[in-house]
Formats: sequence, C-alpha cells, structure tokens
Amino acid sequence: MVKGTVLNRVEIGPDVEVKLVRRHACRLVAEEGSLRLYFNAENSMEYHGEEATYVEIPKEAGPAVDYLFNKYPQFTKVEDIPIKDQELKVRFQIVII
Repeated sequence: MVKGTVLNRVEIGPDVEVKLVRRHACRLVAEEGSLRLYFNAENSMEYHGEEATYVEIPKEAGPAVDYLFNKYPQFTKVEDIPIKDQELKVRFQIVII
C-alpha cells in the first residue's frame, strides 16, 4: 500500500490454483469456542523466535483447511475447495491469500 492505494493486487477467481506455502508453518486449533488457524511463516529457525499469530475462521471452513493440508504440496483450484456456501468460500479465499 502506497499513499492509501493498494498496488499489485490480484483477483482470486474459482479457477486460480492455491496451496499452502509450508505444511508445517500453520496449524488448526479449536480454541475458546472457535477455530483458529495459527501461522508462523516468518519465524526464524530459533525455537519460538516469535509468537505465532492466528486468524479465526468459521467452523464450516475447518474441512477446507484440512483439505489444503492433505493436498500439500500440490496446488488445487479454489473451486475445488470443499465449501458449499459461496459467500463463505469468498471469505475463506481472503484468509488463505
């Protein structure tokens, strides 16, 4: 973002292929009544160099995260991610970008 303008943005459509960057850089945890996807892709090799951050995802999106875990390291099309609710699928795309 430069002076309030987003640069180099990409539209994610149903035919775009996605995958996890690293299989062991994230984990899905049921915690405090919600699902949290913890990630630490920027962490150093030092053990617990930085705290893992997380995003909360709807419980209905949990199987989609498992799907991406199981497909790793292969790419998969967004339309193949197993979320039936199209609105939820669009919100989930934002999380995985």
